[in-house]
This record gives sequence, C-alpha cells and structure tokens, in this order.
Amino acid sequence: MKKTLLISILATAAITFAFTNVNASNRKNANPKEATAKNATTPSQKAVLAVYQNFPQVQLVLWQQQGRDLIALFKEAGCTVRATFTESGQLLSTFITGDAHAIPFKVQMLLRQKYPGYVPQSVTECLNITNDDYYVLLKNQKGNRINWVRVKTDEDGHAIQVIQELHQNV
Repeated sequence: MKKTLLISILATAAITFAFTNVNASNRKNANPKEATAKNATTPSQKAVLAVYQNFPQVQLVLWQQQGRDLIALFKEAGCTVRATFTESGQLLSTFITGDAHAIPFKVQMLLRQKYPGYVPQSVTECLNITNDDYYVLLKNQKGNRINWVRVKTDEDGHAIQVIQELHQNV
C-alpha cells in the first residue's frame, strides 16, 4: 500500500515536472510579440514539410497567417528566425536575427573601417529570392552619450546605407 502510494505520488510529480518544462521551453523559444495564441494558425502540410526540409534542426515552430502567406517563427543556433512560406510550401524570405557574432567577417571589417569606435550589437540577415541583406545595429558610447546607427549592407559589405541614427544621453 505504501509502495503504491509512493509510486503514484512520484509519477504525478514526474508528469507535472515534464509538463512544466515543456511549457517553459515553449515560452522561452516563442516570441510573444509575434506569436501568441490568439494570432497563431495551423499551417498546411506542404508548409510544415518545407520548414523541416529547409531547417532540419528545428524543434518548435509557431505559425502565423499574414495575408496569403504563412510565417514560421522559431529559434535555430541561438538566432530567432522568421521564415515566410506560401501555402504550397515555397520559401519566400527568411529573417534571421542574432548577436554581432553572426555578422560575416568581411562585413565586420568594412563596418569597422567606415564606423571606427562603433561596436556591432545585433544583426538581422534578410534572405529572399533576389538578394541577401544585413541590417546591423552599431553602438558608440562617449561619456554619457550613446550614438546608435542602424545600417543596411549587402552580403559583401558594399553599399552600406544608414537606415537610422539615434542619440541617447544616459
């Protein structure tokens, strides 16, 4: 009797622990700004297959409907990925956001030359059918003043364009 009671208590605790960990990992991997229960959607079979063909290591995918397209949101290799697919499973574009380590070396070198004293903070890589672009957030702090510059560049680091400049006093 005591053994049965002990086993059922342990089994209940194990199930509760496993359920809590699954929910915690879902919340940790999800981006609440982009994928919530109220705007999540069920994708087509072709779109699901396309995600796993293009991104084989993916484990948790949250889906959104945007017009006629499906947006897959997930994490891969420490980066946040937003991939846009058609209902038929064709990959249209991918936005990969990560820290400064994800910036290609050639692009890093050209940014250091053009913006001395600025340190890359994050990068968003935009891949689509026609081109690959990088949006890099740069930071320069001098005393109580922080200068932020967001630039756009191609995959070779050419054609660097300033997208946004912000100045902050701290």
